[in-house]
Amino acid sequence: MKSQLTASLLLLLLTARASALRAGAAPLLRPAPALCRRAAPAPHMSDVIPPWIEPSVTSAAVFGIANTLGFGISVATGSHLHLDLIGTGVFAASALVLRGATRSQNLSAAAIALWSVKLASFLFYRVLQTKHDARLGDMLSTVSGAATFWVASFLWGWLVSLPHTLAAGVPVAARPAGVPLLAKFGALMFAAGFAVETVADLQKWAFKNDAANAGKYCGVGLWKMSQHPNWAGNLLLWSGILVINAPTLLAAVRRAARRARRPPARSHATAPPPPPPPPRARPTHRRRRRRARQTPSGILGRVARLGFALLGPLFLGALFYGQGSGAVSNTVELAGSKYKDDSGYAAYVETTPLVVPTLKSIAAALPKSLPWDQ
Repeated sequence: MKSQLTASLLLLLLTARASALRAGAAPLLRPAPALCRRAAPAPHMSDVIPPWIEPSVTSAAVFGIANTLGFGISVATGSHLHLDLIGTGVFAASALVLRGATRSQNLSAAAIALWSVKLASFLFYRVLQTKHDARLGDMLSTVSGAATFWVASFLWGWLVSLPHTLAAGVPVAARPAGVPLLAKFGALMFAAGFAVETVADLQKWAFKNDAANAGKYCGVGLWKMSQHPNWAGNLLLWSGILVINAPTLLAAVRRAARRARRPPARSHATAPPPPPPPPRARPTHRRRRRRARQTPSGILGRVARLGFALLGPLFLGALFYGQGSGAVSNTVELAGSKYKDDSGYAAYVETTPLVVPTLKSIAAALPKSLPWDQ
């Protein structure tokens, strides 16, 4: 009897509770928040790193992996035959990874890849023939010296490629269509620098391979105009890369973003009008600050991008003049001891510009009279 009464009461309670739930009452037992709440999605890279900085992180990763590999080979084998093959060849990999979707960006990537493959293959062939490099023998003989070299190689690659890298971070909607006139001028600068560097390297290689020139310094051809015309050509071609990417670096990002958000024009007069967009909440101060940090715009943003890109050619020029003057390497000391018996070497160093030729040195190197004038 008691069990029947208990069962009847329990049935009445369950029936009443079910009616209450249908009427909208809250359940007695709520599920645990940790069990019913969906896990938050993993943050995207753009939420952590601003989009215009992402290509710089990618470039640093590519150069970092390549130079770490080079350091491992140097420590494991004690050889430095692979230095230029890896240190210079990685420029092509980084440029092609960040080649972008516009013609200007593809032009910049193709120019860098062409230069990288050309110079890396030439320097690798040269070191295979000579079997040594007196400038780096002492540095790479220790682990700390090898680490210093490969860290410097990483910084050199990452900084010099900044014009191309930063341009890859500009949104596609903001980039100029086609190849602007300024970019075409930059391509001409690159071609001129590429030609100067290539001719200078070949002239010195042919001069050194002539047995009659043993113990003599190279002062023929372009080497009459500059002590390091190959460096001058390299500086010119990288300045051309900067000019190629300048229109993209100076693009107005926010204005292009507003154009991209505009509704498309109706293709037919009888088409129904699009529904009005939902009202957007006014962005808070924090949201506006985050948006400005992610997409730099206006005059300040454009100047900032171009200023960071200028670090590439500026660093390259400082490196070349530091090496040529002996401030950051022992090249001057090695050349002085190698050509100390050549009476004309001291006068050559005194009168010839270090890297960039002057009008005076160019005029002095040109022939005094043309062959058909004789």
